[in-house]
Amino acid sequence: MTDQQKLLRLLKLITLLGSTRKRTAREYADKFEISLATIHRHLNLLRDAGFDIQKDEHHCHYLLKPGDSTRSALHFTVEEAQELQIMVKSFSSPLQQSLLNKIYAGSELAENVYSIVKARIAQNYKQLSHAITAQKQVVLRQYFSENSKETKDRKVEPIQLDNEKMLLIAYEIGAQKSKHFKLDRIEEVNLLNAAFKYTRKHGDGTPIDPFGIVDAQRVQVVLQLSELARHRLLERFQDCASFIRKDGKECYFEGEVNAGFKIMDRFLLSYCDEIIILQPSSLKDHLQNIWKKKKL
Repeated sequence: MTDQQKLLRLLKLITLLGSTRKRTAREYADKFEISLATIHRHLNLLRDAGFDIQKDEHHCHYLLKPGDSTRSALHFTVEEAQELQIMVKSFSSPLQQSLLNKIYAGSELAENVYSIVKARIAQNYKQLSHAITAQKQVVLRQYFSENSKETKDRKVEPIQLDNEKMLLIAYEIGAQKSKHFKLDRIEEVNLLNAAFKYTRKHGDGTPIDPFGIVDAQRVQVVLQLSELARHRLLERFQDCASFIRKDGKECYFEGEVNAGFKIMDRFLLSYCDEIIILQPSSLKDHLQNIWKKKKL
């Protein structure tokens, strides 16, 4: 993960802490798909930066905001505004501490940062749309893959944009197969002069599973869910909705997922007391192997 992505995650955390809905540390960790230890480090970092983060009787963390008088008195200089944009790109700035201290008090600033992010995605979308129409190859700069855990440039032939899921379906030349790419993980799109060369290999792309993982190999999974597990599953993975059914008072997830159980395994380990694995047995073995490797 790049420094820019880490900063944006902190900004999103600040926004969630300041929202009306309160969450536990575990819920924040699940939201960002990071460990509980990492979310506690983030919370401590924000406290050190001057954010008044409180915890209620339900162990939910939230941001205690100052009054309107404090917010109206806040003023950002031109130098700070320029430095913020540099920091968003590089996360290396002498004014970093000063800006972090002021982000939540001046909510307009956080909105401006999100505007920058949205503008980047919009610009990339425009470039990809043009490339698809012109049938030109592009380079996806610094794309982070959840499968490989790698951040690198990827040369592709863009095939289709999925507006609903904010995905790009493209043929990756290096991997020699079609894949799905999440638009918010693309740092920049560089349009090349080279025309499509692998049109016959494009196909329809490898299907994506309910947990957002691209894998041609699928495994049928059946889970019995508690009400809490069902709620959390739908909250984090909206695409799972069509795979959930109720039988009387019982609730089940039934569907095909990636053969490596990626992403799903993290969720199951987080809510192991709320979920019963009915099939396959290989999923139980997979989770047990992960648990054995954990360092407590």
